[in-house]
Amino acid sequence: MKVQTKVTIEMNAEDFDMLSNCSMEFGRTWEDQVNAGRFQDGVVSHDYKHIYWFDNRLSLIMAEGYLNSIGIAFDRAFDTYTDQDVLMTNYVGA
Repeated sequence: MKVQTKVTIEMNAEDFDMLSNCSMEFGRTWEDQVNAGRFQDGVVSHDYKHIYWFDNRLSLIMAEGYLNSIGIAFDRAFDTYTDQDVLMTNYVGA
């Protein structure tokens, strides 16, 4: 039996920044890499202006929770070059 629960955690922008191991501007400048299949298992939108890499699933889940809690849209994918999950969003950390 799979148990699921809801956990409440207080975070701020500085905490969010500590979750990712790398971040940078994103958008049309990445089009060649997107078209080459670098990002898989998710949606890649050129409308987003920032990308974050996560080296573990827990950090990714916490980052998604933070962005959801403040009403910021994002898409998730997997970067085949770095073997890491990524979030693309318009959110820029602290």
